[in-house]
Parts: sequence; structure tokens; C-alpha cells
Amino acid sequence: MWPLLLLGIAGFVSAGSPGTNGDIHQPALQKELLEEAKVYLFKFGYMIPDPHQGVKSVQEPTPQQIHDALVRFQSAFLYYSSGTVDVPTQAKMNEWRCANNDMDRGSPIAPASKKELWTKKSLTYKIVNTPRTLSEAQIRSAAHEAFEQWTRASGFKFVENNGQNPDITITFYDVPQSNLRIAGSASKPLNSHIILDKNQDWAYKAQAPMGISLYHTLLHEIGHVLGLPHTFYRG
Repeated sequence: MWPLLLLGIAGFVSAGSPGTNGDIHQPALQKELLEEAKVYLFKFGYMIPDPHQGVKSVQEPTPQQIHDALVRFQSAFLYYSSGTVDVPTQAKMNEWRCANNDMDRGSPIAPASKKELWTKKSLTYKIVNTPRTLSEAQIRSAAHEAFEQWTRASGFKFVENNGQNPDITITFYDVPQSNLRIAGSASKPLNSHIILDKNQDWAYKAQAPMGISLYHTLLHEIGHVLGLPHTFYRG
């Protein structure tokens, strides 16, 4: 639905800076995108439910809750914080992403605790299956290259092992479809799992419209396997 909505936005905005002239002025479209944004903000941890409202706050956030959650999202990903669902905000939410949360009820997610981290420096991984758009050789090459990057950055050694009980599994699943454009996810240490959507058009390194980059997705998900959360830095 979101790609179609993006096409519909063009006729209802005027040129200018994000959050001002980038506003969406068509009421029906504005309402539709706001509902989509609320789902996104709840799913990835930007919304802080009001404890005094109980369950209702999850279903019907107040305008202030929505504004504050949008500011958190925009502060993380964009260079301004309007607190409204404008064109750049909706476009950013429409990008392919990891299913792991960005925040926890509006607060940063802490890295894995010391007792959760790997105690060994050599980890094995297994590619369980393959998607339709890449060969086994391409998948193994993308995985090897991504793990090698993390070896240089972290000092961990990663060895492919198709036997029993690998430390990390990479599996392409039939992920339920939704408006949230989720390409993959990963669990924390130990005995970690990287889950990728087998229904997507995976490419070795190319980005859309040629396909989702398997190499870059694995590069991201391996960080979670090593205990890292999503973090946001401004240079």
C-alpha cells in the first residue's frame, strides 16, 4: 500500500523544506498516512503509552503522544523534527528495514549485557536455505563478505559450518506480509538466528529497484547477533 500512497503524494505537496512546504494537504491521504505512521511508531518503540490511559493509549494515542513519537523518529533519521507526517518522514518509514526495535517505549535500547555476550571468539554459522532470486554460491559469497567485515571490526572469527548446532543460523522464511517493509531480523547472542524474508527480490549488493542487498542486510543483522542494538549518531 505504501508505494502506491507515495505515488499519490506528489500531487498534494509543494516544493520547500521538510516539515513546512513538505506537508501533505489532502485530508484523506493525510489521515491514511497518519494511521500507517502510528503502526510504525508503536511497532519500533517510538511511542510512549500513557500509563493513566491503560490499554486505550496503545489503541488511541493522544495527539501529543503522536507528535512526540514522530519527533523521536525524525531526530533519529532526519535532520529536522516537525512532529508531523510529512513527505520525507513517510518516505523514510517506507524504506526496507530490520524488524528489531529502534527504541523501547521512547528510550534507547541498551546493548546486550555482559552475561549475554559471546564468551568465545570463533563462531560458526549455517545458511539453512536459499531464496528464489539468488544462487547458493551468491548467498555464501555475500555472507562470507559480510562476516569478514565484522571480523576486521570486532576480532571475531566466523566459520561456515553446515553441521549440527551452529552458533548462528541464516534462514529465509515465509514472513507474513504487512505494510511495514521488513526485510530481516536477528536475535541477540547466544544461539543466534538471522531471519530473512524469502518472498523478497534479494540481490547480492544492488539496492532497489534491482532488489534488496543481501550483503548489506547481513552486515546489519550480524551486528545484532553480536549484541548491538540500533543506534543513531549525527556527525
